[in-house]
Amino acid sequence: MRSVRLVPLAPAALVLALVLGSSAAAGPERANGLVAFGACCGGDVGIYVIKPNGTGQRRIYKPPFDDASLATAWSPSGTRIAYVAPGGLWTMSAAGKNRKRLTKGIGDTLSPTWSPNGKQIAFVDLVKPHGRKYALYVMGSSGGTPRRIVKGAYDPAWSPSGRVIAFDYGGVLWTVRPDGTGRKRIGPGRSPAWALDGSRLAFDRKGDLWTMRPSGTGAREVISVPGATVGIAWSPDGHWIAYGLGDRGDIMLVHPDGSGSRPLTHDPGLFHSEPSWQQKP
Repeated sequence: MRSVRLVPLAPAALVLALVLGSSAAAGPERANGLVAFGACCGGDVGIYVIKPNGTGQRRIYKPPFDDASLATAWSPSGTRIAYVAPGGLWTMSAAGKNRKRLTKGIGDTLSPTWSPNGKQIAFVDLVKPHGRKYALYVMGSSGGTPRRIVKGAYDPAWSPSGRVIAFDYGGVLWTVRPDGTGRKRIGPGRSPAWALDGSRLAFDRKGDLWTMRPSGTGAREVISVPGATVGIAWSPDGHWIAYGLGDRGDIMLVHPDGSGSRPLTHDPGLFHSEPSWQQKP
């Protein structure tokens, strides 16, 4: 057997190793909370939450009609949900109570996403009433006047660092600073979703689920999706990606390496969409 020679660490390296080790050990554990999602149609339409093991599903919001948009976004604290409903952009508690309208919107509010400090929400709405063009807006999470930052943008996703917002522009992913400056092209794709450590983006490319680095490099397919995805969400611990299906079907879960695919919900006869993953409070 070959002998192994142990080389003692220099004092500075030893201190660095101890600091890094203790920092990692003491770091916050990111626990997976509930998954919120939309379901329709008929009497089952609404915003639901479910545990990551597929149990405890319950409806927390029922809109007044079937074709209401059902996009949701958990606050960073995991205590409130931003959602779009007839009449604009709203927030509510994790139990669906204490509903508050932040803005009436311009006519077709979509795709809310929170800043990591919880102070702002980005979303999509029309450029003008009864128009056909959309834009990306940012506003305070307690209310105020929305500020338009990018025309033609869809599916915003605020980065965990808070420095940029990823969005889809004509089937190409870009990032932009929250003040509207510094636009940067990443690569082809739609529906971006950040890993909580900021290391990768999950996204839809030609209907299938992919991930890549925020620079646009290292793109790889996770799983082929029948039809297309309708909303993507990365679990707080980074071990799962949830996505909706473009036709009727369950919310699906898969590991980022493409393994372990399974349904999260259990009613494929409904149209499930726009999952959002809570970081456990």
